[in-house]
Amino acid sequence: MSGPVTPDRPLPAPSAGARPADGGLWVEVRWSERPPVLVVHGDLDQDGAALLDAVVEHVAPGTGQPVPVDLGAVDFADTHGLQPLLRRDVVVLAASPAVHRLLRLVGAPPVRGVQPRLRHRHRPRGRAVAGVCR
Repeated sequence: MSGPVTPDRPLPAPSAGARPADGGLWVEVRWSERPPVLVVHGDLDQDGAALLDAVVEHVAPGTGQPVPVDLGAVDFADTHGLQPLLRRDVVVLAASPAVHRLLRLVGAPPVRGVQPRLRHRHRPRGRAVAGVCR
């Protein structure tokens, strides 16, 4: 498909509930939102980065503003997968806890949407025992 992707010429979407069999990545474009929102699902690694980069490239020219990206459904991400988000004019609306932490570690701009609640590890309740008891 040549030219920018628009509501009249959208990218093909996967069928409902479809997920890559190899644990890969797919990107849903929500044209009903203004500007369109990219919802990323699956594993955002070096292989998935190419797909995300291509979708951002197609959606960005039609909006004229930062592309909103929802990473809340991303199960895994590494720094290679985040590259399209770090060098593009995008706004991260949501991120899973693991992705949120990684974004903070690499110094990315803050997530604009609702911050996920990180699970805090609590010590088990009861008596703490240290050393040897006699």
